[in-house]
Amino acid sequence: MEKIKFITDSASDIPEEEARAYGIEVLPIPIAIDGKDYHERVDFTNREFYKLLTDAARIPVTSHIPHTRYAEVYRHAAEDGYRKIINVTINSKGSNMFAAANMGKDLFAEEYPELAEKTQITVIDSLCYTYTYGYAVVQAAKQAEEGKSYEEILTYLDDYFSRVETYFSVYNLDFAKKSGRISVAAAFVGDMLGLRPIMSIIDGEIKIIEKVRGDKTVVPKLAQIARQRRRGEHTPFFAIRADRDEVGEELEKILVKSFGKHAVCLAEAGASITINAGPNLVGCMVMGERRK
Repeated sequence: MEKIKFITDSASDIPEEEARAYGIEVLPIPIAIDGKDYHERVDFTNREFYKLLTDAARIPVTSHIPHTRYAEVYRHAAEDGYRKIINVTINSKGSNMFAAANMGKDLFAEEYPELAEKTQITVIDSLCYTYTYGYAVVQAAKQAEEGKSYEEILTYLDDYFSRVETYFSVYNLDFAKKSGRISVAAAFVGDMLGLRPIMSIIDGEIKIIEKVRGDKTVVPKLAQIARQRRRGEHTPFFAIRADRDEVGEELEKILVKSFGKHAVCLAEAGASITINAGPNLVGCMVMGERRK
C-alpha cells in the first residue's frame, strides 16, 4: 500500500474529526479582521467567525498560505516517509493559494533536492469553495486507506472536479455587495424588490443564474435546480448552510426526498465563502455531466 499524504487548506471546511480520522493536514488560512490577525480553525470556530464577521467594521480579508509554509509541510511529509503527496487548494480564480502551493513545491525541490527527487507532489486546483472540495479530499483519503493507488486517486479527483456543481443563495446582499460579487446598483435594486440571487460555482466561475422574489422561494428553487442538474442516481449530494441552520435542514430534507437516498452531510460553510457571501446563506452540491 502506497503511503500518500493529503494536504488542503481550511477553506475546505473539512470537519476536525474527519481530518483526524484520515490523517488529512488542513492548513489554516490567515484572516485579518479590523486590523487584527487570525487563523481560521485556530483562533475561532465557524460559528464564532459569523459573529466576528457581522460585528466587523470593515469586511475581513483573507491571505493565502505562504509558499514557505507549503515547502515546510512538504518537507515534513517527505521526512515522515511519504513519497506521494496530494495537495488540493481552494479555487485559484478567487485566491492565490494554488500558485503559492506550487511555489512551495519549487522551493522544496530547490532547498531539499535529495528529498524532492524521491517525492512526487501533485497540486490540484479544486476550482471550488467550502466542503464541495473538502468532501473530495476526504473521499480520496478513504480510497488511499482502502489500498487505491496514487494514479487511481488522481483519476477520481479529476473526474470529481470535472463534474461537481455548487448552487447557493444569500438572504442578505450586503456582504456580496461589499465584496464585489454583486454590483452596488444590483444589490440596491435587489433589496428594494426583495430579490434573492441564485448563484452557481462551476469550474471556478461564480455566476448569477436566476433571481427569485422573497426568502421563501430560495430553498424550493435551489432544490429544483439540483434535481435538474444532478446526474447519476448514486452520485453524492449535500446541502450547505452557515448561520441559518433551518434553511439548510429544509433544503437537505427536500433533496433527500427527491433523490431517495441520504445526503452526504449538512455542510457548514466557513470564512472563505461567508466573507464574500455573508453568514445568511444556503446552498447545495450535486454531480452533473462531465465537462472535460
